[in-house]
Amino acid sequence: MTKIFKILNLIALGVIIVFAFSSCATIINRNMYSLKVSTNNPDAHIVYDETEYSIPSKIKVPRSESDLHITLLADSMKRDFSVKSRLNKQFWFGNPLILMYLAPVGWGIDLTNSRRFTYSNKLFLDFYDTISVIRPKITPKLHDFFTRQYPVRKGQINLVFSNPQANIYYFKPQNEPLKAWEGYLGIGMGVEYFYTNTKSFQVKADVTIDFPIWVPVPAPIDYRDDHENLISWYVSITDNWKIRRFSIGYGINFSENIWTFIPYTKYDESGKPILKEREYTRKANKTIGFTFNSYYQLWSWLYLGAVYRPSIYQLSPQRGLTYEHVISFDILFKIRLWYPK
Repeated sequence: MTKIFKILNLIALGVIIVFAFSSCATIINRNMYSLKVSTNNPDAHIVYDETEYSIPSKIKVPRSESDLHITLLADSMKRDFSVKSRLNKQFWFGNPLILMYLAPVGWGIDLTNSRRFTYSNKLFLDFYDTISVIRPKITPKLHDFFTRQYPVRKGQINLVFSNPQANIYYFKPQNEPLKAWEGYLGIGMGVEYFYTNTKSFQVKADVTIDFPIWVPVPAPIDYRDDHENLISWYVSITDNWKIRRFSIGYGINFSENIWTFIPYTKYDESGKPILKEREYTRKANKTIGFTFNSYYQLWSWLYLGAVYRPSIYQLSPQRGLTYEHVISFDILFKIRLWYPK
């Protein structure tokens, strides 16, 4: 088994474990928890969920993205407070500490339920202050970042650009050994049309290359030996489903997977070129297959995700069933061209 398949198996096993045992905030936190409430008026008491409590007191509250509403009563006076929720420390620190490189998967699972929220463990209500909205003291900007929604409308049209940052290849050039390795870089462009408020149709063309990962920035490489290149270009048509800030897509593609052998010219002591063991060779498989993608929306215009593109039928140089694939970890940009009023 090649190194790349060992890596893929480890990733698949990790994903299975994460989904089987859920994630940090989902495991550790319960839907309800105890919140200790205090105030600077010794004669005050609170009303929460139609129940009166003396102060200080502990009340059971649900974990929720919504505001927590508490009324403070004292000396025939009434103060209404709204407490904003925030993302808890299990969400921020538990996932990377426990799951390490699978932390994004854990965060994704936590984002599907309310156990990632908290109003903190202690709440102080200042009876004499004019402030009635209490905001979280920790990570308010991050809380707003992860809870903000980016709704779309039926009829919206987006111009789409992609930049594959890492590519994993599995090619079978005709009469050549299996080619399975990784690289990075690529470019893509397409158009997206939302035919409902949550579903879109996308047509996109991409090119991925196998620029060496060990080269930190794209630059010309002076090879000192024979080398091989893998390039893939494809046109895909996908149906995509937007779920809050996640999107999942599936569809079909036409692709050309290209393998190239580039010999290095060597010279003897007299300066004459040495006869090459093999001449320049280029082999391309034209195929049709499926496209699967999944993205998470960071801002209205920026997405991070992965694209899995398996080829299942070869059109040339021979016709028949086959299997090749390209897996890309992608940065996606969207520019809104039309937004219906």
